[in-house]
Amino acid sequence: MNKTLQYYKEHALEYSKKTINTNMTKTYEMFEKYLQPHAHILDLGCGSGRDTKHFINNYNVTALDPVKAFLNNVPKNVNKLNIDALDIIKHEELYNSFDAIFACASLLHIHKDNLKEVFLGCFKILKDDGIMYVSFKYGDYVGMRDDRYYIDLTEESIMEYIGDFHLVETKITGDNLQRDNRWLNCILKKSM
Repeated sequence: MNKTLQYYKEHALEYSKKTINTNMTKTYEMFEKYLQPHAHILDLGCGSGRDTKHFINNYNVTALDPVKAFLNNVPKNVNKLNIDALDIIKHEELYNSFDAIFACASLLHIHKDNLKEVFLGCFKILKDDGIMYVSFKYGDYVGMRDDRYYIDLTEESIMEYIGDFHLVETKITGDNLQRDNRWLNCILKKSM
């Protein structure tokens, strides 16, 4: 098991408490303006369940996380997938299933050598014209930080990984948890 996954298994409760009440209004607005009513969203790396709980008010949501303790945070009426983002591409039954993917601060833990494949898997599970929101810490750092693996990206460097996705919108923001970080927020579109 990789160190990042082990970290989240050991710190799931602490992480959930820290992130559950974060104000995500501007992030949600950036994403939701591209969605149709009742869109089917995959909350990729659902963590504390914060985003799933927000989206279930207006959308059909499926929560995905490799950490079972995080899936316990998700309301009972939500579909749950206990798989790793690295394995999405192997699940052909998910291909063309989702109108949108919300990957808030989750793909930043994917090793740079696997990131293209994860984006390809996300591309395959989206319906045509599907939308993906993704965020990374802003910069060019790659490696272990705070007991977890990170890949930080910029508007330029993300292009190396997104494959056939079209980059629709980018925004650099501060940190919602008041840490000294900047974030790259992107909207990607699957256009055929």
